[in-house]
Amino acid sequence: MVRLGQWQEALNVLTPLRQARFRTGTATALTASSQAEALKVVLEERRRELPFAFRMMDIKRFSVNDTPDDDVTITRDFFDMSVTEVDTNAPKTWVIQGNSPALAMPIFQTEIDSSQGMIEQNPGE
Repeated sequence: MVRLGQWQEALNVLTPLRQARFRTGTATALTASSQAEALKVVLEERRRELPFAFRMMDIKRFSVNDTPDDDVTITRDFFDMSVTEVDTNAPKTWVIQGNSPALAMPIFQTEIDSSQGMIEQNPGE
């Protein structure tokens, strides 16, 4: 609905869903002042409502469409560690684009074997 220009209506559709998820009287209304902002709000709500596998599919799908406003970049900070300690003095950042081959799921080897050379393993990273 947001992408079709009906962004205020889209926010109104989400209101009953939010009210059902929160304790009575605690849900706040979703607001936006533009279509681009409404898209961001709706996608954030979708992220909360549909985590895990749905989120991964969204990341992949949004990163290959013609709308740059919904592209996803995953950024995570981490520390190197050895067997005995974690090096908290040198944090490292891991950044991956939503269309990266690192997000490709591996194909079962039985499927590759039975394809008689038609299917190759996803490259990964």
